[in-house]
Amino acid sequence: MYSLYCVLFVGSVYASMQALQGSNMETQIVFRSASPIAVSILEYIFLERELPGRGSGLALAGILASALAYVATDSEFAVNGFAAYTWISLYFVLICVSMTLGKHLMATTKVSVWGSVLLTNGLSLPLLALLSWARGEFDHFLEAAVETTPHQWGIVLAGCVAGTMIGWAGWFCRDLVSATSYTLIGVANKMLTVLLGVVFLDKHASSSGIGSLCMCIVFSTQYKQSPLRKTSKREVSADGKDDDGSAHKCLSGEDGDLESSCDKMSEKQRPTP
Repeated sequence: MYSLYCVLFVGSVYASMQALQGSNMETQIVFRSASPIAVSILEYIFLERELPGRGSGLALAGILASALAYVATDSEFAVNGFAAYTWISLYFVLICVSMTLGKHLMATTKVSVWGSVLLTNGLSLPLLALLSWARGEFDHFLEAAVETTPHQWGIVLAGCVAGTMIGWAGWFCRDLVSATSYTLIGVANKMLTVLLGVVFLDKHASSSGIGSLCMCIVFSTQYKQSPLRKTSKREVSADGKDDDGSAHKCLSGEDGDLESSCDKMSEKQRPTP
């Protein structure tokens, strides 16, 4: 299953690069902002979670609307040609499926967070190398390696360490929350990055564009994780995890608020002496 996840991950990277040849980054932001809506539907179908409640549904719609407002006020939504539509749509599908599958892996396997990081990096490396070879990126690799200074190699190494830590943080977060919540965190992070670029870099934005980015982040905070469906036969185990793999989530009610009685539920499941 991790091999399938890596294929989806590498496929999404390739589709993203191909899509950027016929569209701009802002176009990807719009499609990425719509991904939590699709993931919530996939969770309902495959992971036995409730659909988002009214408030959470409005929050997801608000995120997409804010992204559209940002693109409309500050950037050009550009997709050139049918091929660009194909690649950006494929990127959207692969992202949504990989987010759902990643949560399924954390819920159904006994692989640790670090194990997931090592598996995904190790299995993705040959796929990425094959992809780079197919794109002709190894044609001048040896020449570039010889010309690279020690300082530049240090930057590459630092990037590898940072990337590994990002992978660990991602799998750790995925273990704690639902697939939709994890996807939503990624969208909010992307919007926050754009906002920081506007504030600290040369990327200028109008007041309406900055307001749209801020509203997207605000809407992200209003989403509440959906609980497992009441018809589900999953039970909370004594270690505080449900069968969906979410740690310490005793969900009740329609908005999925966290209960403080996890320990009491675990005690009820223990055999009496």
